[in-house]
Amino acid sequence: MNKFKHPLIKCLISDFCPKESAAASFPMAYGNFVGGDGGIPKGGSRAMALRMEEKFKFLGGKSYTNKPVKKIIIEDNLAKGIVLENNEEIYGDYIIVSCDMDYTFNDLLDKSYMDPVLKMMYENDKDYLIYGMFQVAYGIDSEEDLLKGEIMLDCSDIKIAPWMGERMTIKTYAYELSFAPENKQILQVLLPIDVSAYDNVILCGQWISPPGGAPGAAITGKFAI
Repeated sequence: MNKFKHPLIKCLISDFCPKESAAASFPMAYGNFVGGDGGIPKGGSRAMALRMEEKFKFLGGKSYTNKPVKKIIIEDNLAKGIVLENNEEIYGDYIIVSCDMDYTFNDLLDKSYMDPVLKMMYENDKDYLIYGMFQVAYGIDSEEDLLKGEIMLDCSDIKIAPWMGERMTIKTYAYELSFAPENKQILQVLLPIDVSAYDNVILCGQWISPPGGAPGAAITGKFAI
């Protein structure tokens, strides 16, 4: 980023993703947009997942909820099925794992099955950093979208602690009416944090590594330990 001279170009890059992000973040996002795949699903990600579940069941699939998986069954070096927490066994032609890789190779599978590149990344956490983010959301009494989208601000003049970043993102979710009750708005504030400012402070949780969710919570917990 320091190769660019214009402050707006620097802000564009730093606002898009923190300095610890992989360079692949940029071509990946660009590909999503130019490929027409960078939109927001109706009702948000949860509603989309529920629609996928309904389609899956409509096509003859079975859905098991509130039944954690504790092991993948391996026979002759092939995955044959899964073992649920209640010891029920379910078999299938293919096993698709979409949970955090740390849980996958510490609980579901033996670490000997881990891809060499992924293993290298886990063993070199100082080179493959997890960036921090402080997030707070407010419920606003307003029929109108107060921001008309998303804005980024320079907050260096209000920086009161070494862990605080110098850029702030403020956004609303008025594009999705189901996210808030009628005549209400959600306003979210995101502030990058630098936990290296303190030697003995370790943060973990789903909102430490955007966009949040269980995978982010698991991986930040792993590195915290």
